[in-house]
Amino acid sequence: METDCVILSKQPYQESALLIRAFSPDCGRLDLVAHGAQKVTESKFPGIDLFQMLSIEYKESEKSQLGTLTQAEIRQDFSAIGEHPKHLLFAGRIAQFLLDNTQPEMPMPLSFDTLVNVLSHLADGGPEAWTMVPAAVLFKA
Repeated sequence: METDCVILSKQPYQESALLIRAFSPDCGRLDLVAHGAQKVTESKFPGIDLFQMLSIEYKESEKSQLGTLTQAEIRQDFSAIGEHPKHLLFAGRIAQFLLDNTQPEMPMPLSFDTLVNVLSHLADGGPEAWTMVPAAVLFKA
């Protein structure tokens, strides 16, 4: 399958893999394993990091909800959020809200568009007022 997604969580897994939790307009929450993603010489996965929008290809598993990432390309990088501690904290709260309140295979295109717009604004160093808005207000169904 192919889709765009924003990386909301990543953690090392086994020797050289990453467990990735992402949010997609077409699939809602995605739980993926990226085998070989921690290898320095690996070329099919760019340096996957938090708050990047990727165009990905993945295979669904018949045995679990953990898919396998097969290809990834960075479409937009929101890592500048890290330059503003309050913005990073706010983005982390949004990520946690989405991970806690979404399900796999539940398309959420409007929530995805909202996420991308907010992350873009935060990465641009927008006003501190954004950090005062509860995540639930931005993503209310």
